[in-house]
Amino acid sequence: MSAWLASRPGAAAVDAGAAALDRHPGDPLAAGSDLRRSHPDLSPTEASSALEQADLRREAVARYGLPGHWLYTRDGLEQATRPQVSRRRAALIVDSGARTVLDLTGGLGADVAAFLDAGLQVITVE
Repeated sequence: MSAWLASRPGAAAVDAGAAALDRHPGDPLAAGSDLRRSHPDLSPTEASSALEQADLRREAVARYGLPGHWLYTRDGLEQATRPQVSRRRAALIVDSGARTVLDLTGGLGADVAAFLDAGLQVITVE
């Protein structure tokens, strides 16, 4: 499903899902019905995935300050490092005199972004 979400039709469905969630705050069933009415070409799986991705993006932006256009998973967001923690880690590494970081648990990249912002060179693996 991630390939579809990354496609133009998938991205348009996610945007429509976000609009449906805006129209029906706190009522995902109504948002789902709204999305299916406005986009009858979507399969139930596509509509569900679009709404879930729209919701995950909102959480990523609100909770972690992550970009609102990335594709997320629930597990990824639950394991993501909060921006304040990432910035603190980066500052500690800079203060230690290190200039390069090897991050073997890159995840969503919150730590990597903070390391780069702090001027560190980063090698990351997920």
